[in-house]
Amino acid sequence: MRRRWVIAGTTLVWLIAVTLYARQYIIARVSLPDAVGYERAWDWQLFFFGLTRLPLLVAMLALVLWLESRWLRA
Repeated sequence: MRRRWVIAGTTLVWLIAVTLYARQYIIARVSLPDAVGYERAWDWQLFFFGLTRLPLLVAMLALVLWLESRWLRA
């Protein structure tokens, strides 16, 4: 039961951190002085965040969850 709570807590913390990181990433890209047209669109920047940053973040979450499950099994 403890293992389930630890994994759920880790996933929740990861989700909050990724949300804050995505927001910061988008705000930084949209507020660039030379950003015009589609470059100023939040959905466009969110798409590129999902394309470039999110796969690495998901892989890191998977690694952390795997390590936690092995550590808590012992």
